Amino acid sequence: MLVAEAAAVAGPATRLTDQEIRQVVKNLQSLPPGEAALRARIIRAANGEIGTREHGDNCQKYSGTCGSQWCGVFIHWVWHKAGATKLPTLTPPKGKPTHSAWWATFWGQWGAKHDRFKPNDPDMPTPGDAIVYGARGADGHIGMVLRVHADGTLTTSEGNYGDMVSRRHIDPKTAVGGARNKHVHGYVSPVRING
Repeated sequence: MLVAEAAAVAGPATRLTDQEIRQVVKNLQSLPPGEAALRARIIRAANGEIGTREHGDNCQKYSGTCGSQWCGVFIHWVWHKAGATKLPTLTPPKGKPTHSAWWATFWGQWGAKHDRFKPNDPDMPTPGDAIVYGARGADGHIGMVLRVHADGTLTTSEGNYGDMVSRRHIDPKTAVGGARNKHVHGYVSPVRING
């Protein structure tokens, strides 16, 4: 379970409204059509899961397993469901358990390797990006950017936050996630930044 931080005023289980989603999708229209469509599907998939709870010992539907933190698995599930064709591996290679999408900080490493990582900068996140808390090798957390607000704050959908998929309203300059309160390290794009 993660250290608590104030969730959106509407509550951690409240999804974006249809009107809010339409506005986010409208704002994506400046992107290439394929990228805009993929990001719109990611936002809808991540938003649709807000409020879904785990049961037992971290048991959840995104991998069908129990016993492990699952924020990274949730992001993998969302990108796959939305039709992203390039994803980090989900099954850890033998002997290297931290080289898998199960671990949040692996997403940052994978994003850098594939030229999809963007550092934490107020002008960098785009709805549909994964938001990575914690740098390489650190205990971290990962969520999905649903909305970027004019004041630089973000609305996110984050698996394994409060034992569920939660909606959060965060300031990426100060927000923390993960058991060790890691700050936002950066963002991973489901498509290349320049096309």
